[in-house]
Amino acid sequence: MSDRDSVTALVQSVSPYLNAFRPLLGTEEGSSGRRLEGTVTLVEDGNDRFLLTAHHAVKAPTPYYFGVRESGEIRWPTEKSAVLVPALPGLPDADVAVVHSGQPPLDGSLSGGVPAALLGVTLEGSTDTAFVAVGYPSSKGKLRMAERRLDAKSMYALVEFVPPHLVSLPSFDPRVQMCFKYSQEGRASVEGAKVVGAHPRGMSGGGVFAIGQSRASGSLLYAPFLVGILTEFHESRSLLVATRVRCIFEALGLFRPRGDLLYRAAGA
Repeated sequence: MSDRDSVTALVQSVSPYLNAFRPLLGTEEGSSGRRLEGTVTLVEDGNDRFLLTAHHAVKAPTPYYFGVRESGEIRWPTEKSAVLVPALPGLPDADVAVVHSGQPPLDGSLSGGVPAALLGVTLEGSTDTAFVAVGYPSSKGKLRMAERRLDAKSMYALVEFVPPHLVSLPSFDPRVQMCFKYSQEGRASVEGAKVVGAHPRGMSGGGVFAIGQSRASGSLLYAPFLVGILTEFHESRSLLVATRVRCIFEALGLFRPRGDLLYRAAGA
């Protein structure tokens, strides 16, 4: 298999969950336009829906929205939003905001999330594992984007896991976060084509999948597991940081921690 074939196979393993990622839009001051601010990740568990994004992307007073269809949007429900706060002293800000809905989405607007069975709550990072980051990238001219972006295209980036002992970033804690090396060469569309003119800053709130491999009838199969929610991009070092989904769902009381609870969900 060629490198390009490998990239295509990896991103296509994630593509069934494309609808789980929605563009996050902020109102443009003084106009009715929208500005791309980041990404919302949708997780579903039966009738329960969890909307996850980077807290920094929705904590300004500007109203925020996320895409439902190319012709519609839903306002980010600030009054129902919770943020993750440290339950132990010395932990960094997890920078994650969560909205939980326990009602079935009768209109289908919150359908198509990442199934809870694909949450990699017990997966640890490894340089031998393939990782794919997903979100809505901006361009260098992000601040000039004053139009509605519901037709924005998501981007896939093959990223390289960085072992914790090699990470020297302020407020990085491997119990809480995972770190990945990002490169322009690793960017791809859902078809596996190279993406140009995109910047990962708008991917805040998007997801990182660890791609498992197995063989069936001689074919190599790929299975994605959501392991983190993107919260930071350090441009000078081309590093992406993601908060572990284990910490998020521990805080929501949906995953039993192995030790002390690291975070708790608090009202915004």
